[in-house]
Amino acid sequence: MKISCQNNSLIGFKYTISIFIAFLVFILLSITSISADESSEVLFSNPVMLGTVLISAKRVGSEGEDTAENVTVYTKKEIERTSANNLGEVLKYIPGVDVSVTNQFGQATSLSIHGSNSRQVLLMIDGIPFNTQLSGQADPAIIPVENIERIEILKGASSSVWGSSLGGVINVITKDVGDSVVPKGKFKTTFAGFSTTKNSLELAGKISDVGYFVSGSYLETDGIKSRSDAQEKKIFGKVSASINDALKIISSFGYT
Repeated sequence: MKISCQNNSLIGFKYTISIFIAFLVFILLSITSISADESSEVLFSNPVMLGTVLISAKRVGSEGEDTAENVTVYTKKEIERTSANNLGEVLKYIPGVDVSVTNQFGQATSLSIHGSNSRQVLLMIDGIPFNTQLSGQADPAIIPVENIERIEILKGASSSVWGSSLGGVINVITKDVGDSVVPKGKFKTTFAGFSTTKNSLELAGKISDVGYFVSGSYLETDGIKSRSDAQEKKIFGKVSASINDALKIISSFGYT
């Protein structure tokens, strides 16, 4: 009888412990749920409505919500936060995109998406292929960041609609021309290590029915190694003229 009582007491003690643990778990889950609700209220109390984004990294342009493919859009504000000097430096911040850099100016030797071959990645500027005919590759480092309005990236095999671009498609949308007779511009100077200085200028306006956008930059540095000082100049221009309500001619040029 004595042993039986000890067993019954032990069973009752274990039962009490189980109830106590279950009660603690319930309390912890309740606290976690309340914290999550409070965090949600803080994060989404003032929702931000984005404007309609037209995805053009496809054969046929479509709005973002109507696009089934894996398309990622990076806006001008997101690009500016990277403090990059060119497209090659911006792409290094994008998950799944690999850029091989060879020198202090960020010149790229290869561009890969999810491990693809560099020839399987198509780089476009305003929908125009930028890959060279000789190598089939493209150097994103020669595209100044001052010219970029947004970047559209289409990853995966669905990008094969553009040809052999099985890795993906990167479409760079440049800044639009001005719509005011009074030109608007921006001048910026940046400093970095190794006596590196960069001056950039943007100017946009309209003359009669012709809109224009011009940008230029000059970078000089002493370089990381001795006797590696260098200079870099880049100029970009874009002109748009409306023939009628249904026809518009756009021309762009660049020098580096």
